[in-house]
Amino acid sequence: MRVLVTGSNGMLGSDLIRIVGAEEEVVGIGRSANRNTGLRYYECDICDRERVFKLIEELACDWVIHTAAFSNVDGCEKDPKTAEAINVGGSENIADACRKRKIRAILISTDYVFDGKKKSPYDESDEPNPLSIYGRTKLEAEQIWQDKLRSGTILRTSWLFGRHGRNFVETIVRQAEQKQPLRVVCDQWGAPTHTVDLAKALYRLMKGAESGAVQAPSVLHFTNSGATSRYEWARHIVRELGLNPDEVKPIRIEETDRPARRPERGVLGIGLWKKIFKEVPKDMWQVTSEYLQKVSVL
Repeated sequence: MRVLVTGSNGMLGSDLIRIVGAEEEVVGIGRSANRNTGLRYYECDICDRERVFKLIEELACDWVIHTAAFSNVDGCEKDPKTAEAINVGGSENIADACRKRKIRAILISTDYVFDGKKKSPYDESDEPNPLSIYGRTKLEAEQIWQDKLRSGTILRTSWLFGRHGRNFVETIVRQAEQKQPLRVVCDQWGAPTHTVDLAKALYRLMKGAESGAVQAPSVLHFTNSGATSRYEWARHIVRELGLNPDEVKPIRIEETDRPARRPERGVLGIGLWKKIFKEVPKDMWQVTSEYLQKVSVL
């Protein structure tokens, strides 16, 4: 099985390269120089339609995992044209090229397609209502995926953290170690997800679909088990560092003065994942603790 990963230099892309690449042939593409040793890699801006079509035609992959995105939420709000070009236009280029070659493709999407007003976790069938440019452009990418790819899957996830990119855990560790003020929002809830676990889930989905054991749904949610506020997650991180969690002070979303609105409760339900794979994803608290023990994020 040959798998193409877009955005292979990113936090999720790098773990996909390592995990899927241990068993399958993997090819990466990205806008900058390759950061993954030994990877077959091509520089490619997904907004360059001609380049995208040429590469996907030549590589003849069995699967494409589309992780590339403009994922800076506030950056999207400040620069909506770039967000539109990458998240919508780039995704359309990937989708069209995959349709032409009849390639199975997975789009990585986000809890930010929802408005966060639902008190219980969001199911795959819930109606999206994004609050930000980022969420809107990711939803448009989802709609393109569903319109153009019969065998396409949208996998929504949330609050990613991993060793190959900036993330919430890294930020809290740095601020705590440097004794910077820790003021963290207490009214934004979500489900943290380790990129290693997400990469393993994606590989399991592909293998199951490839063998016929799994009928890949058009939309699927995956996160680690459990949900929390940013504030409580930060307290856990600080406690695991052997520091005083009371140093973390709660604030409300409106006090952050950020350009983009965030969903207050963006928890994704993972019932469909558990039903299909008869598996409960690893607990978010356990995964966070293990991550802090094994990986230096400074």
